[in-house]
Amino acid sequence: MKKLKLKTAGRAVNILIFIVMLYHVFSMVGVIPKNAIWAGTLSDSQDIKIAMFMSMLVLFFILLVVSMRVGFLNRSMRIPTVKVLLWLFTALFALSAIGNMTALPSFEAIFGTAVGLLLTVLMFRIANDKGQFPKIKR
Repeated sequence: MKKLKLKTAGRAVNILIFIVMLYHVFSMVGVIPKNAIWAGTLSDSQDIKIAMFMSMLVLFFILLVVSMRVGFLNRSMRIPTVKVLLWLFTALFALSAIGNMTALPSFEAIFGTAVGLLLTVLMFRIANDKGQFPKIKR
């Protein structure tokens, strides 16, 4: 069986994160109903906006770190820091997928579980890569 290329995994992670960020934007502006966001636990519009904004900041940070690892961006962090962060993100997505599996049956549970599992596998591929980091271009 062929191994998924690092850059392909990085592209897939970035695309999935972009889709999740769009979901967050649609949630913030009210296109997605409140009961379809975080299993309906947030009912106040302001709370939803804050939670979605914070989540988008974390996702953007993940996108930057993944992009540095696979060579889409120049690395601005030390290699050990990037490696630790990638493993933490892998665990974060695994926990997210488990949490979504326990949610009530809904679009969010199905979509969240599928995306979370896929991101976990892709992040594992990226975090577990033993290859050299791309050279920093100056």
